[in-house]
Amino acid sequence: MNEARKNEKNEEKRRKILCAAGKLLAEYGAESVSMNQIAEKLKITKPVLYYYFKNKEELVNQAFIAGVKRIEDCIPGIESDMSVETKIEKILSGYMVFFEKYPDAPKHFFKLVTLPKNNMLSKLSVEYSRQKNELFRKSFSNENLTSETMDLLLRMITAAILELHMEAHNKGIKNINRKTPSMFAKLIAAGIRSMKVIFTVAALSLASAIPCHAEAISLDQAINIALRDNITVKNAMATSEKYDGYVDENIGSVYPQINFSGTYTNYIREQRSVSADGVHKGGMDHNYITAGFNLNQVLWAGGKVGSAIKMAKIYSAAGKEELKVAQRDTIRQVKQMYYAVLLAKKMVEIQRETLNLSKQYLKTIEAKYRQGLSSDLELLRQRVEVSNNEPALTKAENSYEETLLKFKNLLGMEPDADIELSGDLQCGTTIYSSPAELYKTALENRAEYKDMKHMLDLYREMIVVERAGHYPYLSLFAKQEYTGNSNKFMPAGDENGWNTYGGVSLSLPLYSGGSVNARVLQAQKQADIMENNLQNLERNIKIAVKTAWFSLNEAASRRESQNTAVEQARKALTATETRFKNGLAGLLDLNDMALAFNKTQTLYSQAAHDTCSAGAQLEWTIGK
Repeated sequence: MNEARKNEKNEEKRRKILCAAGKLLAEYGAESVSMNQIAEKLKITKPVLYYYFKNKEELVNQAFIAGVKRIEDCIPGIESDMSVETKIEKILSGYMVFFEKYPDAPKHFFKLVTLPKNNMLSKLSVEYSRQKNELFRKSFSNENLTSETMDLLLRMITAAILELHMEAHNKGIKNINRKTPSMFAKLIAAGIRSMKVIFTVAALSLASAIPCHAEAISLDQAINIALRDNITVKNAMATSEKYDGYVDENIGSVYPQINFSGTYTNYIREQRSVSADGVHKGGMDHNYITAGFNLNQVLWAGGKVGSAIKMAKIYSAAGKEELKVAQRDTIRQVKQMYYAVLLAKKMVEIQRETLNLSKQYLKTIEAKYRQGLSSDLELLRQRVEVSNNEPALTKAENSYEETLLKFKNLLGMEPDADIELSGDLQCGTTIYSSPAELYKTALENRAEYKDMKHMLDLYREMIVVERAGHYPYLSLFAKQEYTGNSNKFMPAGDENGWNTYGGVSLSLPLYSGGSVNARVLQAQKQADIMENNLQNLERNIKIAVKTAWFSLNEAASRRESQNTAVEQARKALTATETRFKNGLAGLLDLNDMALAFNKTQTLYSQAAHDTCSAGAQLEWTIGK
């Protein structure tokens, strides 16, 4: 009796552990939950936890199986003599009952389906899906369906189950129509009977999305996408086009200005004139009309027109340089962010390899433990090592996703876009022997430098424009004018006629209160400021080139050094593994060497990333 009671207590304890573990695994994922967390959740010690489950893998498997069994327990028995419609309805109704008993299940389900393919729970769910389909296949085995029809039937049932999951997750199980399983069952059964499956699939299409493969993007493709969709580049392109309009506007001022004008005046009362001897009636008739064409051509404006045209062209050239600035800066950002994503991806691979090594060592120690060649302490120590490595992998995976999200934003892509990068950190960066040879290249190519030179030219032309206020303004004018005066609406005969005349107009400024001189002085000082800024920019460009050159050479040197270190660490790890298997090295030696290998890989990957990123920075500083 005592033994039976003890077994019952053990089984009850085991169920509690599985229940707590199941909730944690569903909430955070198998890779993110450690045995420590499960023990803390149950307020038990880790040795007690390991008493019931020899390792985390066994606990995860058993927790998953317990969860699956809860689903199966909710589905009533399916008899062979039932109709297809009844069988389907019983399966879907069973899931409704399951959701009622376990309201958090839909939320956990959607977390499960978004796990990486190599995740422990993800692999178990694939196996469960296979077993579920086999069970359903047996339930419909007496229906004399072809293999193609059977596959379609299983797909439609799965789609209906997914729809129920989605409805339960979004609305809550209490808000789902209780007739939904029956409605789905009728729809699917009717489709199977009539073989008009396409309409059934369309009705369930929202729950049967086909997974797509992530789009592989190379560095060149990423740059092209950014140059097309990045908002900064788009705005710079629009600004450049706006500046082109300034050129056309100012060139237009050189050509003759022609316009048409006209007036119509009606003297409602008889016109009167006043003189010294009194008021007199008469004068203009009721209707007075004038109209004519006017031409005006600037002949000379003290250089103001020519300078305006030059300034417009300078604006246009500056706009193009600003576009280049935006494009080159975007290219630099894309390259550096591309390498950052590759580094984050590499960190995931390193942490996954470290975790796999610790699991491999754990299996070796477990085998030795069963043979009496390893102690309890070594076994527990290695289990702790595995548990400690799992969060590092999760952190690396999260960092990768966050970096990829920033990269997609830089490219102007939607956050949900499914992409992968096809490159690696072997970027083949050019190493220059001296920064001095790069100074000239930078000053010739840097769009910022060219843009500022254009601005200096612009302010110098502004001096000419302001100085033109001292000079005469000479223009040619001509006019052909029609005049008509009549008591009738439209003058006729001698009541109307045309006049044509022209001449030269001269405007000579004599005194402006010193305002012109003030504006000239302001323009001169602005040009002086711009010239100082240009010299300062030239100095800063040289400093940036030299700094980028130092960074590239330092990173390349580290990459070369760490590459050798990785090979040495790999050989040392292999040798230590061999010694450990032969009993010539201890567990601490093995884990220390694995940690050293992880560190050298991390340092090499960081150095490779820094080399690529510094190379992109140097290319940007010299205007390539």
